[in-house]
Amino acid sequence: MYSRIYFQIPIANVFIKESSDESMNEKGFTDEQQNEIRTYRAEARFMRALSYYHAMDLFGNVPFVDESDPIGVFTPEQYTRSELFNWIEAELLSIEDNLLEPASVPYGRASKAAAQTLLAKMYLNAEVYTGNSRWDDCIVYCNKVIDNGGFSLSTSYSELFMADNHTSSEIIFPVCFDGQYTQTWGGTTFLICAAIGSTMDASDYGMNNGWNGLRATPTFVNIFTDSTLDSRWMFHTSGEKVIAGDTVMVIQDVNIGDVLTNCPDTSGYLVGKFSNLDQMGNPGSHVALSHSDTDFPLFRLADVKLMLAEASLKVGDQATALDNINESETCIWKFQS
Repeated sequence: MYSRIYFQIPIANVFIKESSDESMNEKGFTDEQQNEIRTYRAEARFMRALSYYHAMDLFGNVPFVDESDPIGVFTPEQYTRSELFNWIEAELLSIEDNLLEPASVPYGRASKAAAQTLLAKMYLNAEVYTGNSRWDDCIVYCNKVIDNGGFSLSTSYSELFMADNHTSSEIIFPVCFDGQYTQTWGGTTFLICAAIGSTMDASDYGMNNGWNGLRATPTFVNIFTDSTLDSRWMFHTSGEKVIAGDTVMVIQDVNIGDVLTNCPDTSGYLVGKFSNLDQMGNPGSHVALSHSDTDFPLFRLADVKLMLAEASLKVGDQATALDNINESETCIWKFQS
């Protein structure tokens, strides 16, 4: 993740530098072209801010480079987590009005709502990043997305993670994947294939094979209980639905370099959340079904509503918190596997 962050930031820096007003004038762009490029530049600044957000969240104090720094090898300045928070906040506030409205932005590009969602995420955890809580600011930016974004909660939870989830009215900002044109062994191809085990049929997930890799821990599975009210399981073990508490997970403490033994490929809980099938049951576009069409919903409306609920609870507004939790839960309850 660290390497990916510092791969993306320099790419954004170069675009931002080459799309400055001075650079555009030198290149002879028309006024109409320059206005369009300014929107692209705002989106590049958002992508850079998003990368720095992940650096701040995951690593804390990190190197900082922007478009003013030279290309090549040098030792960059290090920002503290608090300094980086302040920089990201200022950057997002600066570009908020330069980004397109959600209704007019092409799918997959960052709209004004994407920047507002990222600001809400930062404000929600501001006390961790800076030592000062920002609950009220989180509430303001959550409401901006909810009231002005034109998004609505999906009527089917599973559709958010299927091959045609680009049609969802809930997704604010996706990471786009296409089985024909953005082929990768990472992304949602990994999330789908790695969750398909040897006792499962890969075609049930719109793929041609499974990698038998990802497993949930018993602690996670035991959070859920089976009942007639809620039997919508996404866990899979040896062809049968899991009842929380079953002894099907092989637990073995290991050290790096250890040779693992006694771990059959049917051990553990598989979680089949993502799928390369669309809502009609058709598989994705890749002819051999080796790559996924499913987009990764990085920001979605339910996340914003739950952030609003948490921030509202922190300031003593239990009614708003409960309303947003119940509204989000109601849509999830409609999902039937």
